[in-house]
Amino acid sequence: MQYLRIGILLLCVLCPFGFWGWHEEAGRFADFKAAQRAIAQAQEAQTKRIIAENRTAKETADAENKAATDKLRVDVERLRKQRARTVYVPAAPANAVRPDLACFDRSALEQAIRRLAERVSAIAAEGDAATIDLNTAKRWAQH
Repeated sequence: MQYLRIGILLLCVLCPFGFWGWHEEAGRFADFKAAQRAIAQAQEAQTKRIIAENRTAKETADAENKAATDKLRVDVERLRKQRARTVYVPAAPANAVRPDLACFDRSALEQAIRRLAERVSAIAAEGDAATIDLNTAKRWAQH
């Protein structure tokens, strides 16, 4: 019974110190949580700012890319129309006995050259568009 009394006495003497330590630790934990909340809010604000900057940069890059692609499309169409008015096959010589005859069919050759020119032009335009997209991506990556 005496040990029980000593145990209860020790418990009564030491418990307030334990509760006091727990209360102090709870205060430090609350301070830690407040500091972490402030850090998180600052990081969230910075993240929102970076997202807004990236969105603006993307919109600018998209607008520049569209303008360059549209300009390219207009130039290609202008050149295509200009080429359509030209004649690829040279005129027959003035002293030819039959200027409509040659070692080739004039209209078929003209048509074949025109188709070839259109296909080459389309491939070149596709390459130019890819170059514009690549340059836009490079500028975006350097941002």
